[in-house]
Amino acid sequence: MFMFKGWVPAWMRLQPTTILIFLTLEQLKNGVDWTRKSGWDLL
Repeated sequence: MFMFKGWVPAWMRLQPTTILIFLTLEQLKNGVDWTRKSGWDLL
C-alpha cells in the first residue's frame, strides 16, 4: 500500500509516463519539421 498514498508516490508513478510523452512529442515535432524542410507539405 505504500505506492498509493501521498503526493510523492503518485508523482513517482506518473513521472515516467509524462517524460515518455514529452520525448515522443518532441521526436514527432522534429520529424514533421524535417519533412516540411524536405519539401513535403502534407504534414
